[in-house]
Amino acid sequence: MFALNLMAQTTEDVFYDAVYFYEEEEDFQEARYLFYEVLSKEPNNANAKYLIGMCYNNIQGEEHKGIPYFIEATHSTASKYKKNKYTEKRAPHHSWFYLAEAYSKTNQMDEALEALNTFKQLKDFSSKYNARITEEAVLAVERAKIIKDAAINIRGLYFNEPINSSSDDYNGVISGDGKMMVWANSKAFYEAVYMSARANNQWGVPELITPQIVSDGNLLPAGLSFDGTSLLLVKSDKRGNTDIWISHYNGTIWGPAKPIEGEINSGSNEDHASFSPDGRTIYFSSDRRGGEGGLDLWYSDRQRDGQWGKPVNMGDQINSDKDETSVFVAPTGERLIFASKGHFNMGGYDIFRCELEENTTWSQPTNIGYPLNTTSDNTFYVPINNGMQALYTRFTNEAIGMRDLWYVEILDAEDFVAEGLTLSVDPPEISQKDFAIILVNNETGEEIEVLYDAATDSFKALAGEKSSYKVISYKQK
Repeated sequence: MFALNLMAQTTEDVFYDAVYFYEEEEDFQEARYLFYEVLSKEPNNANAKYLIGMCYNNIQGEEHKGIPYFIEATHSTASKYKKNKYTEKRAPHHSWFYLAEAYSKTNQMDEALEALNTFKQLKDFSSKYNARITEEAVLAVERAKIIKDAAINIRGLYFNEPINSSSDDYNGVISGDGKMMVWANSKAFYEAVYMSARANNQWGVPELITPQIVSDGNLLPAGLSFDGTSLLLVKSDKRGNTDIWISHYNGTIWGPAKPIEGEINSGSNEDHASFSPDGRTIYFSSDRRGGEGGLDLWYSDRQRDGQWGKPVNMGDQINSDKDETSVFVAPTGERLIFASKGHFNMGGYDIFRCELEENTTWSQPTNIGYPLNTTSDNTFYVPINNGMQALYTRFTNEAIGMRDLWYVEILDAEDFVAEGLTLSVDPPEISQKDFAIILVNNETGEEIEVLYDAATDSFKALAGEKSSYKVISYKQK
């Protein structure tokens, strides 16, 4: 945390420092700490309580901590709220809206609807606030309730250390042949890029490739070619603009990343790109002109000279009037996966899938379902095989860090088969008795015994001395 000599500052100074970290740096942890200092001096400052709640709404995994501050802030609100002014001790009426957001992000849907309805009933709501945005929030909560009620069955296994670490591991991408994986890792002062190669059914020790691709911490993985030798990256400049870069692997080392040649990059933002399985097409997201709104999905075909041709918008069936990004085609070519803030959505970005139809067009997008999708942002579902399995960046408190790389699989009721593993029995329902499941590796014969302890409602995996596994059980309640 950034150290400040709070003893030498007035409460007003601390307040404006907090506003700076919130507005300019978007360092919500530091801003929250400083707003706490203000509140410690002024316990009845409803504005400080509101701003603490706003900080928590922007810290993934801690949104629930802001709810009591929002609730207290709603006890003293004003329609003529003076934003970012120390003299303002009241909270804005918008406290109700952001309280609803906090409830939604923590899966308290009924409470979220109640807060939104209270906001809509304020005396000056119709004249001062955007009714369309508020109604969209109501509809999002109602959609989330529907999606949660139709939860899908999934299996999730997170990668052990050293692939996942105590810091964030994210933007994981995997080659179509399943032999190369690249991802980002948050260091203290920059974002690092790592790779791991798979041999003999095991992932190798991660290798830091940040120096090889010549990154200043501003290159993030986006997509890998089917054979794992071409890596697409997103590069951001000091102004926050983003473009697509590419690096090639010669079997030993990655080459320096360079801007991709052709017409993919523009004066607008290109914030994600991936290859088609045959490598002849790049699918990417851009907010350039000619789209449906915000970030749209586009594709570009490789030309005879090796450059990438004129981008084509994927149309209004795929693109909504909101943002789309994180687009991938399954290695089998039969399924398109992407993230969208539009369509039938729970809130934030949700993962959607489209099926390849007989006329070679993509079907209507379908929400991939809860619990893979949540009311927070969900991106980087990188399909394996036909896309019902994936390398997925997930935010949970169940793994190594907060953001981790997971293998996830959407389960069919009659099929519980993972890559290289065969389950010897059908997956049981949650049981009141202890039971064991034996997983057998088809290639090596290695057995993994998964034990269920009914008393603690927990699983434990037993394997050979040189292997390490952890099991996560998902169940509908």
